[in-house]
Amino acid sequence: MIGPVRVGVIAEDFNFASFLVPVIVAEAGKAGAIVRVFRPEVTGGCQPEALRRSWLRLSPSCDVVVVGADSDGAWHRQRSASARQKAANLSRILGVADLRLVFAVAEPSVEAWLMADPEAFREGLKEALGMTFRPPAHWPVPQREREAKEALTRLVHDALGDHLSRDGFEFADSIVPRMSLERPQALAQFVRDLSGAIERAAHAP
Repeated sequence: MIGPVRVGVIAEDFNFASFLVPVIVAEAGKAGAIVRVFRPEVTGGCQPEALRRSWLRLSPSCDVVVVGADSDGAWHRQRSASARQKAANLSRILGVADLRLVFAVAEPSVEAWLMADPEAFREGLKEALGMTFRPPAHWPVPQREREAKEALTRLVHDALGDHLSRDGFEFADSIVPRMSLERPQALAQFVRDLSGAIERAAHAP
């Protein structure tokens, strides 16, 4: 094993951080690298000052820094920006162009990413809760952040007959490792970028 690769996480909320950490661990494993993930920094949305403070705290100690944000924010919608354009905007907010930075811009939101692989979602919750998961006739494919949040809440409630305090994100460690991570496109792109950054860090002199 190579490493350790030190990874920092800056996420707009705890749910996003919960999704990102198992992705980082999985990709490090594929690269044959030991990974140390620092305690995630949560910014409460893409608040510029909070983003910059988090970067300044993490950057001196990290080989890779992952920044997670939903694409479906006001800035994004008003300008019809792509996930790549929002990532570029986040880089401008941070005021740096650093190869250690990896942007995870979830389209339309991380809730949609968590539901992106129906089998992984079903089996992950089934294992975590020891309960039968009753899937809907039509799996939700939300196009907006609010739709995604509502769809995830409804999906969990209808399938389990009860609510979960974080709508399944508390069991991301069981769901995410089962996911293919090959769709949607923005998720697959993030995983490729993350894999490249981990590989560079793992083999750095």
